This record gives sequence, structure tokens and C-alpha cells, in this order.
Amino acid sequence: MNELAVAVKLEIKKECIDEFIALASENAANTLKEDGCLYFDIGVNGSTVLFYEVYKSDEAFNEHLNTAHYMEFDPVMKRCALSKEVSKYYIASVNK
Repeated sequence: MNELAVAVKLEIKKECIDEFIALASENAANTLKEDGCLYFDIGVNGSTVLFYEVYKSDEAFNEHLNTAHYMEFDPVMKRCALSKEVSKYYIASVNK
């Protein structure tokens, strides 16, 4: 099974951006402790935030969605995000 890359693009309410970045960073740190998470970066351009996550498999990503730290973060995301776009890709090759 190929690794799964997940890109989440969010437009965040300007009044929420500082709180959101702090809580998203905490969520990313906890996610990286999961056995199935290989990579998690957060990019910011103004009020646009991009999560780039790589998981060992679809199953690992689905397990992530049921963790306590994700379930705590999800309501913050829903409260602060004006829009959310999720794209999934299977890793075809790794270039280092």
C-alpha cells in the first residue's frame, strides 16, 4: 500500500489566526507522535493555512481522525475556518 499525502487548505478568520496557528501546531506535534504519521507541515500565507501530512496508509489517516487530539482540534477548525479544502494523493515516488 502506498503512503498517503493529505493537503488541507483553509481560509481562517483574521480574528482567529493567532489562536488557530498555535492550536494547529499543537495538533501537528501530537499527530507526529502517531505511529502512522510520517510528516506534518503547516504553511501560512496571510490568513490561508495549508496542512501537508503524510501517513503510512489510508488506515493510518483514518485512525488519526479518531484520536483524542484531533477530536479536540476539529471544533476549533470548524469555528475558525471560513473554508476548507481537502485533497488526498498517493505517493508515487520520493525524491530527496
